[in-house]
Amino acid sequence: MLHKLLGVLIGAFAFAGFASAEAPIVRTHVGPVQGVEQGDANAYLGIPYAAAPIGDLRWRAPQAPQRWRAVRQTNAFGASCPQPQFPIPGAAQPTTSEDCLFLNIWAPKNASGRRLPVMFWIHGGSYIVGSGNLADTSAFTRDGVVLVSLNYRLGRLGFFAHPALSAANADNGLLGNYGILDQIAALRWVKENIARFGGDPNNVTIFGVSAGATFTDMLMYSPLSEGLFHRAIAESDPFTQPWPYLASMNRAGERSAESNGEAWAASVGAANASVAQLRAIPAERALAGPNDANAQGVKPLIDGRILPERGPEAFAAGLAHRVPYIVGGNSYEGSLSAVYTTDPTALVAAFGANGPAILQAYGPAIAGNPALLGATITGDTAFLAPRRIAARQAAAHGVPTWSYHFAYVPEALRATVPGAGHGSEVPFVFESFQQSPMTPYAASDSDRAMARQVHAYWINFAKTGNPNGAGLADWPQFSPSSETIITFNNDGVRTVNGFRNDLYDLIEPSVIGQRLTR
Repeated sequence: MLHKLLGVLIGAFAFAGFASAEAPIVRTHVGPVQGVEQGDANAYLGIPYAAAPIGDLRWRAPQAPQRWRAVRQTNAFGASCPQPQFPIPGAAQPTTSEDCLFLNIWAPKNASGRRLPVMFWIHGGSYIVGSGNLADTSAFTRDGVVLVSLNYRLGRLGFFAHPALSAANADNGLLGNYGILDQIAALRWVKENIARFGGDPNNVTIFGVSAGATFTDMLMYSPLSEGLFHRAIAESDPFTQPWPYLASMNRAGERSAESNGEAWAASVGAANASVAQLRAIPAERALAGPNDANAQGVKPLIDGRILPERGPEAFAAGLAHRVPYIVGGNSYEGSLSAVYTTDPTALVAAFGANGPAILQAYGPAIAGNPALLGATITGDTAFLAPRRIAARQAAAHGVPTWSYHFAYVPEALRATVPGAGHGSEVPFVFESFQQSPMTPYAASDSDRAMARQVHAYWINFAKTGNPNGAGLADWPQFSPSSETIITFNNDGVRTVNGFRNDLYDLIEPSVIGQRLTR
């Protein structure tokens, strides 16, 4: 089951190949590139936005790419960043290399000289897998959007702290969150170059799913990303997940990111290692799967410069950039986990005095099914109650906010799944049901009609900063007074005030109080 879930998490469709006709040459600030035609779009694939993070550049902030003079052919994807290999039926294993800091651009053929909205896709993958190698981007370019995707460093190569690296401090305090620094570097590249592809550098929407949504929300409050984007969409972010701190910022009773790094280095025979010794560790030894004993260290961390705080604390303090913001989640987010706690007594006990009321709120159909109860609580505590926290905190500080709950299940799956699984909204956002590990079902007319609506909201938002538009049900802005959200359901689209507030009020004290103690 894990490989299927990772197929959802990576947020990328199976590679479909491209036409061989050449696209126009575009002169970027580091050199000219020539892509390929893809239907009604020009695709520029595998453009290096930073130098290869190898050798002395491993665990460093991304550096400027080397310039080139001859036309660089950008007609094929660059390598994906190193990651564990999981057998996903129907999908080839990605070619990986530490030389992986590439981005991809799809622009309408008539984009030259225009200022079209730009959408910047941040793939998911639990911080350890995935790439920006998308196949079907045609709905975006059809609708007048320039789409950009990227690869960023993953796992311990992208998120790693160690006392030796902190002491060396090679980048003036930019430590640990190298994968996020890659995203910021790519956004800077877009700001400098995207007008040459017909995009508007002053109208960039960042959007992502799962880990990509985590990064979207982190970019919302990172001081280093201010001014690099102008709208944001976070699809299923575990917003209240507790992140480790650098030792210099650590909280009492919590393990620091450096201590996690030391433990891993010792486990591969590099106890008390110098920076040079750490960089000499083969990349494949730094890879970590979800069941790795030291996997708690493979995640973003609070460093004080790139990320000043955890999400809830940062949003509550008003640190989020004042850009239009969409945040939402799916009705069956618990599909993310293949193994649930199925003891109702233990599940309820985790919520203390609120436990019995939570069990009652779920009702007998859920509470009487231990596996479903475990999955439902997983989704509500990790994603859906946190969705409300993010929306509330953003709106309270003047961020124009819209929130959604995606509960639509494709017709072919309704007899087998209890709700919309984690990541299952992505084919609707992309308005593409191309056969792939993410969408192993044949789309119906109803599925396609829902996809047209969801995609249209996302496109409208990218163009205007408001998801509403002609032919769509009204999606009110989220406000502290009404807390109206939009819901995408099997029977249509509707709005709800105070969606599940009674349940989330019971869950929230346990969610917001999470701390990293292991």
